[in-house]
Amino acid sequence: MLFKRLISILTAAVVLLFPITTVAASDNAIADVAEEIIKCELNKAQEISVQNWLDNMSASESGNNEWLVFALSRYGKYNLEKYVSSLKEYLSTETVSAASSRLKYSLVLMASRCDDGYIAEAFESSIGKQGIMSWVYGLHILNNGFISEKHTCESVIEKLLSLQLSDGGWAINGERSDVDVTAMVLQSLATWYDDNEAVAASVDKAISFLSSSQKESGDYSSYGVENPESCAQVIIALSSLGIDCMKDERFIKNGNNLFDVISKYELEKGEYCHTIGGKANRNASIQVLCASIAYLRMQGAKASLYVFEESDSFDDNESLVSSEENKDSEVSEPFVENSKVNVRAVIIVSIAIIGIIVIGVLLVKKRSFKNVILVVVVMAISIAATCMIDIQTTDEHHSKTEKDNIVGQVTITVRCDKIVGMDSHIPQNGVIVSTIECDIASGDTVYDVLADVTSVNKIHLETNGSGQNVYVEGIANIYEFDYGDLSGWVYLVNGERASVSCGDYILNDGDKIEWVYSLELGNDI
Repeated sequence: MLFKRLISILTAAVVLLFPITTVAASDNAIADVAEEIIKCELNKAQEISVQNWLDNMSASESGNNEWLVFALSRYGKYNLEKYVSSLKEYLSTETVSAASSRLKYSLVLMASRCDDGYIAEAFESSIGKQGIMSWVYGLHILNNGFISEKHTCESVIEKLLSLQLSDGGWAINGERSDVDVTAMVLQSLATWYDDNEAVAASVDKAISFLSSSQKESGDYSSYGVENPESCAQVIIALSSLGIDCMKDERFIKNGNNLFDVISKYELEKGEYCHTIGGKANRNASIQVLCASIAYLRMQGAKASLYVFEESDSFDDNESLVSSEENKDSEVSEPFVENSKVNVRAVIIVSIAIIGIIVIGVLLVKKRSFKNVILVVVVMAISIAATCMIDIQTTDEHHSKTEKDNIVGQVTITVRCDKIVGMDSHIPQNGVIVSTIECDIASGDTVYDVLADVTSVNKIHLETNGSGQNVYVEGIANIYEFDYGDLSGWVYLVNGERASVSCGDYILNDGDKIEWVYSLELGNDI
């Protein structure tokens, strides 16, 4: 009877939850997605209006403000003069070393209707200097009327088409296409789809790749990790091409479209995580915002997200997000290591408490005294067993380096040379873990070795996901996106970058592992 009741409750829960998913993916809800993200960011900044927020925003602040301003410039009729002034001052005093970052800032200036000399300088010195993404950003700039002395739209298009891989997509490196990179290339080529047969053929092939790369759940993964950002980039690409991701059967798997998938990553209203079960990730939230705006622009028959036409913004949206409700900022709890507890004592106390409760119930109900004795015996056996078995905390478990089935040794190094001097917590020599040797067992992965080494040496390690889908967010309190929207941890094995997650790379005897903090998606290594 109890089992049947549980089944009934679960069935009712499914029925109640199903409409939520349906509403999350409806056409009218996409605007709500965008507005909730904007409201969330507004509340965190403790501002009462988007315009006031933009006026007070500093271009020197870290955290993807550039893409946030870019998104707002494509969504509402806001005055961006003060932010642009802040950005120009920042660019005049700071050296931006990454080519893609210089082009990104140029795009933000162009989207803000600013014709500044920085755009020309950055374009001529940066296009093609940082691999495929610097070609993509460069084409966006050319598509919006910039005239270069060295490059044309046609020459850049020819370069991008030459980089297309045999499976139909594009990648930063290697021979396996990446969903995000492919989608970003399509965003830049979309303008030429109707006028260039070579582009049309290339785009069609890439669309087939994106469709076939989608999982049965509707998810996409990048470097082995399922995430909402990949879905967002595909939505932007499809919307730029006039393809409705919510209606096109090629991108609906088991009834789930891309916005259905993205809704799974929503935590609180307006906040999204990078992987299921992870914490709020601002980069994920802002990419979802850009995807929502791109879709709304397509639905409203406006220019695509990266095409900046005069007076092509939506009607004034200030009233949608200017409420003074909830203007107090949301303060996130800082990351702290788990405190070490006496696990054995906790278990023994728990056994005792449960036993006392059971005995109390038996005495109240005047059950047989033999039952009480039985409970006491079970308690005694359980406590004795707890005292004899080897119980470890997670830290204690990972601190053990002895392995039973050793198949070889590898070396591992963890470095952050590119950001030396940028913050006080960065090691002055850029070394977090100097080269050390580690035993490996059969089936050990790059992540297994990193987890062991950081645990033994008490070095902070923060990840999302698990198993083959584990993703390293931070090492030694140095996180992805801390030093730019292309920054983060990448790993190399024997000097080569891999196209799979660190939890999916099986090691061999003699392998050399290097974890390096990159400012340019690994292209600066």
